[in-house]
Amino acid sequence: MDKGTIHLIGNAHLDPTWLWQWQIGCGEVLQTFRSALDRLNEYPDFVFTCSSACCYKWVEEIAPDMFEEIKQRIKEGRWVPVNGWWVQPDCNMPSGESFARHALYSQLYYYEKFGVTCRTGYNVDSFGHNWMLPQLLKKGGMDFYVMMRPHPHENPDIPKGAFWWDSPDGSRVLTFRIPTSYAENGQKAIDRTIEVLEEIIEKNNHPAMLFYGVGNHGGGPTRGDIEYLKSISNRDGRARLEFSNPDDYFNEMLQNYLELPVWRDELQHHASGCYSATSVIKQLNRKAENLLTAAEKWSTVAYKTAGMPAQNKEFGDAWKEVLYNQFHDILCGCSIMEAYEDAKIQLGAAMDKGSKALNHAQLRIARQVDTWIDGVSDPVYCEVRNKGAERRFPRPVIIFNPHSWDIETPVRILECSEYVKDSEGNEVHFQNIRSSRSNDTHLDTLFVAKVPALGYATYWLKYPENNISITVPEFVDSTINTEEDNKTITIENEYVRVEFDKATGTISELINLESGYNYANKGNMAVPTVIDDHKTDTWAHNIFKFHDVKGVMSLVSIELVEKGPVRALVRTKHRFNDSYLYQEFSLAEGQKTIRVKCKAIWQEEFTMLKMAFPTAGRNEISTYEIPCGYIKRPCNGEEEPALQWADLTVTDAEGIRRGISIMSDSKYSYDCPGTELRLTCLRNVIFADHYSYRPPALFNFTDEGLQRFEYGIYLHDGEAEESNIVKEAALFNCRPTYVPESYHKGTAPQVQSFINIDADNVIVTAIKLCEDG
Repeated sequence: MDKGTIHLIGNAHLDPTWLWQWQIGCGEVLQTFRSALDRLNEYPDFVFTCSSACCYKWVEEIAPDMFEEIKQRIKEGRWVPVNGWWVQPDCNMPSGESFARHALYSQLYYYEKFGVTCRTGYNVDSFGHNWMLPQLLKKGGMDFYVMMRPHPHENPDIPKGAFWWDSPDGSRVLTFRIPTSYAENGQKAIDRTIEVLEEIIEKNNHPAMLFYGVGNHGGGPTRGDIEYLKSISNRDGRARLEFSNPDDYFNEMLQNYLELPVWRDELQHHASGCYSATSVIKQLNRKAENLLTAAEKWSTVAYKTAGMPAQNKEFGDAWKEVLYNQFHDILCGCSIMEAYEDAKIQLGAAMDKGSKALNHAQLRIARQVDTWIDGVSDPVYCEVRNKGAERRFPRPVIIFNPHSWDIETPVRILECSEYVKDSEGNEVHFQNIRSSRSNDTHLDTLFVAKVPALGYATYWLKYPENNISITVPEFVDSTINTEEDNKTITIENEYVRVEFDKATGTISELINLESGYNYANKGNMAVPTVIDDHKTDTWAHNIFKFHDVKGVMSLVSIELVEKGPVRALVRTKHRFNDSYLYQEFSLAEGQKTIRVKCKAIWQEEFTMLKMAFPTAGRNEISTYEIPCGYIKRPCNGEEEPALQWADLTVTDAEGIRRGISIMSDSKYSYDCPGTELRLTCLRNVIFADHYSYRPPALFNFTDEGLQRFEYGIYLHDGEAEESNIVKEAALFNCRPTYVPESYHKGTAPQVQSFINIDADNVIVTAIKLCEDG
């Protein structure tokens, strides 16, 4: 009886960083590739498969002779590159643009060096896979996909073996789910896997793949494994074994086995603790992504309008540092502590390139703006920060909007002012606020700026001659109101009213003034809740809910710090044992988002900090941003990954849908137990603690000490996708920047937009020059 065919995939899953630093990983790549070439020389029917463009780049730079051997084997079809991405990244937390850059730089590299592009996506060790991946893979030139996690015991509903995976738009990739391991080696492991695969073949009536070769720390297929597989390749009554590669397997499936199960959902969950472990890498990743996309937009504008040289190589180099650090064991926070010291250097280098490109581009554009004022003594420049006659003139500040829609948002200028005017000479509400500088009596200026889509706007700030604290005039038409009594502090603008309980420092009323609905109708909101997390490891293997409440942080102090006219601000301080949380809740005029700036000094080992937002209602549904899309999930209390925002929408007593969204500048983990939405702010567990193995030692903890982050609260009626949360969260994460200017003639107007998008549901996330000119 025909038992079918098993394609033998000789491969090496390589972790360039994990329980070792990248320097060790680089060496393991060289050794593994040398071993694979030797096996190819020894066994004419052996075929080798390996992923990740960064690994090939290392070999090219360090061992060019070996690289030439690899090129020849690829030409022969015996070495098959897979995964047209820079590394095997985490597949939940990178932005959609990051996935696009993985494909752009990697497929371009493969084509330039080997004359091929990868058709098979290969993320065999990643901890779950977002629902937009089929579309992202297809647009990156890949028709096939190999994955392993979640395991069958974590999600038994995902088909075993081959299946069609569809994304929300209908994009489809032919996918193979590895049922056991990507790194089978040794006779017992191979025999066990063959038995599992034969069961799958018998049930599904199509071929399967067996991935063999020492993995993680490298090694690849051994002589012993190859010899053993050859010896059992044609056993009577057993599946045929053929040395192969994923491309050939999928091509056979396309030709003969198109009737397959279809999966129309994400592939989750595995290692849910990794959505929040090691906050520093999550924050650096988000900052780097936003900075590089903004810098590239403005560099492109400056290239077209201000003669800025093309920056393709510089941006490519910067992006590759970001892409490397999206490797799943790095971005997921489960590598050794030393790996994150390396990541800070690498991502710092990327952001340095991005910061310089952004600044130089905006300065080039700003120099073309006509900021001349008659009566200024020097037609090119005057130093307005010093005392002198020129300080009688207001100074121009040019504010840049990186988004493809008009914005109206608070802007902070590092100088105090006597007045602020727009480019038409209209006086603008402003507020002098405490500066980050503590010397002298320096203050900063805060005002709400209106800036057109992918454009700039010029504002004029009159600085006081002696740079001292000045009285801010009261604007009678300000929408900011504040109240305080013995029990509560209240801040509001035209859209939102927030009442704080002075006994707990949490939100006792949260009212959408457009509808009059109070979202804090089940209990106080923004409750800092400490979760006991000592029963698991860094990954939280087989743990999908974090509900063991250790306690709620107690209030130390609450204070109404700012009363307008532009912004009201309430500062709270909470304590739990030896840990402290400082929060500044601010609400600015014209804004629907409440911004919360946080500083935590965290000493609680084996804990999570969650910010809880309970509300009342029924028919609850939670919605989460994923790369280039969103997904709705049940409110079952499981920890869920998200990008910049998550939303809980319920039906109130009157049958109206009410939603609350929480956005953050650096967090990726939420849960929604029933009608309560919780943001995971930090997770303080041991670095790289696999399976809770804790011999006596002085351990380092992932989120111990100082943590800084921000989150925002946004209210809406209707479903999340009907609201403005996508743009609110994008602006929250990537805010306008400004250039203090001097007085000069120019050909450009004081307000200008460089893009026009007619459709409200279209967002331009990237603008760049072509790679090939």
